[in-house]
Amino acid sequence: MVRLEDGRTVIFSEDAHDDPRGREARLLAGDPAVPGTQAVRFFYDSRGKGLVSDAAMLPDGRILLVHRRLGFDPLFTTILAILDPADIGAGRTVRSRTIGRVPPALADNYEGAAVVTKDGRTFLWLVSDDNFNLWQRSLLVEFELVGLPPRNAGRGAL
Repeated sequence: MVRLEDGRTVIFSEDAHDDPRGREARLLAGDPAVPGTQAVRFFYDSRGKGLVSDAAMLPDGRILLVHRRLGFDPLFTTILAILDPADIGAGRTVRSRTIGRVPPALADNYEGAAVVTKDGRTFLWLVSDDNFNLWQRSLLVEFELVGLPPRNAGRGAL
């Protein structure tokens, strides 16, 4: 879930029923906790990236998405992508543009993300927890986001 600068809220389903158009998502006109807030249903095609575990706003208004996959080798894969909220519309299917992967040495089950700016630089914080499992870790990592594609360079809506 992510709150846009204009007050709208976007909610991505991590694991809703499969639909050929993608995973269900909602764009709410405002605060989702306020009864009667209008919502637009759309679909997110995360093909090849995994499931969305969190989202955060970038300084330019786009949404950074954190995707996670559980596998065997590697056990965890985290793929980062950017989605332009301008591509969202009722019933539309939107795609994001992959911008990177968490390196294998830091791979884990990331479930939280925050984007911060400092001195004109943009940083991404990711957090995972061990879920009380010996084979998982609790990590808090920071990456600087550099060389992001221009706003109109995404894959957009279908």
